[in-house]
Amino acid sequence: MNAYPNPFSQLTSIEFSIAEASKVWLSVYSIEGRKLVEILKGETIEGNTPQRLGFDAEELQNGVYIL
Repeated sequence: MNAYPNPFSQLTSIEFSIAEASKVWLSVYSIEGRKLVEILKGETIEGNTPQRLGFDAEELQNGVYIL
């Protein structure tokens, strides 16, 4: 998984791929481990197909986050 630009101020692109078609959950967490935002909520993603998502972090304060 890649996110760029990194670091970013508001908008970032997230790229990933998985080996087999699967349901995917992708969330943003604080460094304390608190879930802040769900980007994907159990959506089925095809295997071996690169995925690119845009993420707008306008509602988050500047800081360090974990995907």
